[in-house]
Amino acid sequence: MAAICFSARFTLALIAVALWSSTAFAAPPPLGQARISLTQGEVLIQTPDVKDWAATSPNFSLLPGDRLWSASNGRAEVQFGDGSHARIGANTGLDLVALERSDTGNIIQLALTQGVATFFVREPSVPNSLFQVDTPTHAIRAYHDAKFRVDAREREIRVLVFKGDVKVEGKEGATEIYAGEIFIMHSDGRTEIAALPPKDAWDRWVDQIDAERARRASARYLPAEMEPYAYEFDTYGRWVSYPEYGNVWVPRVAVGWAPYRDGRWVWRGGVRVWVGFEPWGWGPYHYGRWRHISGIGWGWIPPLAGHAYWGPGYVSWIETPDYVSWVALAPGELYYYNYAGFYFGPWSVNLAVTPVATVNVAGLVYVNTFVTGAVVALPTYTLLYGVAPVAAVVIPPNPFAVHSVFLGVSTIRPVYAAYIPRPTYVVAAAYLPPAHLRVAPVWRADRVVVSHATLHRSAFVGVREVRAARVSTVHVDAAVRANRATLRATEVQNLNVKQTRLREENVKKLDQQKLTIQRQAERQQKATLKTTETLRVKEAKPGDVRRTPEALKREPGPEKRPPGWDKGKKEGWTGTEPPGLEKKRERAPTAPQGTAEERRRKATPPEGSAQQERKRKATPPEGAAQQELKKKPKEGPGAAQKEKKKGPEGEESKPGGGDQPGGEGQRERGRR
Repeated sequence: MAAICFSARFTLALIAVALWSSTAFAAPPPLGQARISLTQGEVLIQTPDVKDWAATSPNFSLLPGDRLWSASNGRAEVQFGDGSHARIGANTGLDLVALERSDTGNIIQLALTQGVATFFVREPSVPNSLFQVDTPTHAIRAYHDAKFRVDAREREIRVLVFKGDVKVEGKEGATEIYAGEIFIMHSDGRTEIAALPPKDAWDRWVDQIDAERARRASARYLPAEMEPYAYEFDTYGRWVSYPEYGNVWVPRVAVGWAPYRDGRWVWRGGVRVWVGFEPWGWGPYHYGRWRHISGIGWGWIPPLAGHAYWGPGYVSWIETPDYVSWVALAPGELYYYNYAGFYFGPWSVNLAVTPVATVNVAGLVYVNTFVTGAVVALPTYTLLYGVAPVAAVVIPPNPFAVHSVFLGVSTIRPVYAAYIPRPTYVVAAAYLPPAHLRVAPVWRADRVVVSHATLHRSAFVGVREVRAARVSTVHVDAAVRANRATLRATEVQNLNVKQTRLREENVKKLDQQKLTIQRQAERQQKATLKTTETLRVKEAKPGDVRRTPEALKREPGPEKRPPGWDKGKKEGWTGTEPPGLEKKRERAPTAPQGTAEERRRKATPPEGSAQQERKRKATPPEGAAQQELKKKPKEGPGAAQKEKKKGPEGEESKPGGGDQPGGEGQRERGRR
């Protein structure tokens, strides 16, 4: 059983002691797990190797213990290997506390000393992962996909959650904050939760960068480990197909350009790491190989899936007492290095493990050495200090044609300037951080450094000093971490309860709206009926009893109204049936009974009866005079009346006389 070691800068109270190997301290630094991916304005850095604040640059590899400061005109972005990132605004300080990646979980622990920062946490690929941001009084934790902003102000701490959820822990306890909420912690201990305010200029800048980074077309050509850098390949180059290498990325560069030329070698964690000054100079310089292809130019060949290993810079070296030289490696060429504890992929040889005597480099030729401008050589003094030496140094045009490849331990020892990416840049005093932030703040001594040893094998609580007003109360609860699934289920359940409550409220509002609409329709219908009855009453005539409201209620429906109903109503009839209908029904003969033959026989009088005789006598014989009379046109009624009054001798004619139609007297008068 080994005791937990306490560092001079971080005091830990031991709650539980467990068995764990002391070789954890011998692990190599987490090179390649974090970098500065974007800088605007003045951005400074302070590393454990350099106590002063110095200017930094993009693609600078970060390690735990590094401190960043963006001046009043500065902004910066830190990108992590899993795709998560942190963006800091003006007058903001950000420290890297812990940085680990393993099969058991990823740990990223940062500290926001002052200012504003937005953090994007990508869904971890392994369980038991943690993204933590410490402030002077609280700690904000995210366990899965989330996007949140932290404002560390003098009198309050604000946490704005745009996506996912986070847990805020302080001396008063822990609080869950969900997307769309803001959590405010005042200096007097008061806390409040409210809806997110409108976005300001900082939020809009963050959204703009996110929109630019949304381009991921190159992801289909890259292994999964390099997918977070796909937007750089889309922005600064193009992909071409080459039979020998498949898909090759060609950067947009000036004529005469060559890889590993525009940048600087910086010592990081005991390793010589290349810092490319190109905006895309991270992925192509620390993964894969370069090859000059006829008709295409310089092209970068990505590593195969599952073989993407970060490296400090895949080049071959030549070292002499006066100068150094290097050239980019092509596909299939081995990378030789001498750093204990590191592994840079299957196409690399660690000379700290493999004896140099067993490596045969006789006749070894690198294909890129024959390309004009591919071999870079400079004085050793320039490599260390970044400036040209006073005395001239003679360097052959191609050192690889004169010397053999260098193997073994380098004799070049780094100096102070070798740890700085821009050693010749002088930082103005106005851009330096405040005096109380130029050294580690007091409350930093109370912060718990999260590691896999403390996370999975022991439980620690930060020591709270009474004299310090700002106390970090970061709790590493082993039980909670061991039962992460239960904790996540509880969070999901709380979220489901919240969503269910919102759905119920929405259903109630919808039902209330439906009820209101129904009541309005009923009131409208009643008003319409009332208006109709009023009009009917106004149209009624005096004495019309039936047109009263009581009579209207007894009025039969359209399907029960008898024929002539509408006509009688228009004539003002007040009875129960149309006028004349009763009399017609009284005069209507009774329908004959029996068959049609019986009815016809009954209607015909018998032969020889008195009725038949009267009918025969009443019918005059059909003579010639009668037929002639039928042929003559009828005269007007006045003429017939006159003829009836006068006879042949001035007397009134009688029937059967000479004036009888068809008689002689009638015909004689007609001739005269």
